[in-house]
Formats: sequence, C-alpha cells, structure tokens
Amino acid sequence: MNLVNPFFLLGTLAASVPILLHLMKRSQSRRMEYPSLMFLRKISKRYIRMQKLRHLLLLLLRILALVLLALAFARPYLEVHRTAAASGAGSTTHIILLDNSLSMGYGDRWARARSEAARIARNVEPGDKIALLEFSDRTLVAVPLADDPAPVLARIERGVELSDRPTLYAQALKAAERVALDVPAARRTVHLISDFQRSGIGVNEQMFRLGGGIELQATDLGDDTFANFAIADVQILEDGGSESGSMRVKASVLCLGDEERPAVPVSLELGGRKTGEKTLDPAGG
Repeated sequence: MNLVNPFFLLGTLAASVPILLHLMKRSQSRRMEYPSLMFLRKISKRYIRMQKLRHLLLLLLRILALVLLALAFARPYLEVHRTAAASGAGSTTHIILLDNSLSMGYGDRWARARSEAARIARNVEPGDKIALLEFSDRTLVAVPLADDPAPVLARIERGVELSDRPTLYAQALKAAERVALDVPAARRTVHLISDFQRSGIGVNEQMFRLGGGIELQATDLGDDTFANFAIADVQILEDGGSESGSMRVKASVLCLGDEERPAVPVSLELGGRKTGEKTLDPAGG
C-alpha cells in the first residue's frame, strides 16, 4: 500500500489525546467512613464492570476515528500489478512472414530462410506472442498467435514446404497486420523473410504501409545478381511446309533475373524423352 500524502500520518499522534484525557479524568476511588449504610445506594458489581467496558469502548472509538481521519487525508492506495500476458504491457507480438514461393528454392535461400525463422522463434521473451505465416501469392496462417514458440519451431523444422507459386507481398503484409492487431501488446513486429522479387510488388501496392505502429524487420535473402529464366508462353503450331503434318512448338522465354548469360539452353521433353534442344542468346533478343 502506498500513500499520496504520507506526512498526514503525523495526525495519528492525535489519537493519544483521548488516552491522555481518559487517564487524567479517570475517577479515583476514595475510602470514606459512613455511620450508616442507609444513605448509600446499592450498586451491583456487574453494573460497575459494564460501565468500565462502556468507557473503554468509547475510548477506542475515539482513537479509531482520529486514526481513520488521518488516513483519509494521507490518501492510501493499492498498486494493482497485472501480468504482461494478460494486459499486454511490456510484451511484444512477433509475426514471422516466411516466403515459400518458387524463387526461394534458388541456391540455399530456403535453408537460410528456415534458419532465420527458427532463430527469431527461439529468441522470443517470456510473455511475448508469436505466429508463423507462410506466403506466396496466397497467405496461410501456419501457426496461430500464441505465447509458446514450440509449435512455430516444430512447423519450421517439419512442416513448411516450398510452393510452385509466385510472390505477392501486399496481401501477405495485410494478413500479418490483421494477426498482429488481434491482441493487445506494447510492441508489434513483423519479421519478413524473403528474396524480395520485384515481380511480387504490384503497381497499386507500392505505397502500402503497416498500421498500428507495427515495426517491419526484413531479412533479404536475395542475391545482388542472379539468373532467372522462365517459360512465359508455349504454342503448338502446324508446320505448313511439311507433308507429314508435323507440328512446331513455339515458346517464349523471359529473363526475370539480373545476371546476363550469353547462352541459355532450352529443351523440349515429351513423355520423359528429350525431343529437341536449342540454345538462346538473351543479349541478342
């Protein structure tokens, strides 16, 4: 218990005043000789004891009144402590956004991404909450928000898998924002682990910002330069110059990376058997 005005406790010294008055005014028994008892009123001992008890109770009530008056001026109060888990005071909400799109399978990116996610989960403080979201162009709440990092670590070690899908960052960040704002917390942090493909940022989503004072911590696993070629379109055409009625395959190859290569081999397989191969020169178009 604490006091707003503790110096008013000096007023409790006033409680000694009734005690002093009681001692000073207490009647003293005097011994007197009477020639006859006929002039004295008979009083029982029980009445005398009740009278003394009444005076004592009155004295205690006066003392209590003065003490309570002093305490009222001192204004005592109690501090109510709530745990961080219940009130959110001092706790941090961690949202791990793990990119499992196709490009994360390049080199050792996927292994490094899982290692970084596990490191974040192991370093959460007691009372903090943590969730794991996997995303590509879709977002999955793999592990809901909880105060135990064990399910997150278990999912990272045995559950997360690469997908064959592209990346969209805005929808993943919006999902992380909703999860982070779902519970009270002093701080909220979104840990974005990705290779940050330019194709994952839409034209209308470049100005998106996390709300609610959410902090974004990004781990970039991409390389400064990398080779990334993709088949954009495949067409099967009839070969008009052939009498056997054979078909031609026309494919468009896009270069989505930063690394230039003078020759890119492209092969065609049918039924698991290679039927054709050609080398393209991206620099030459």
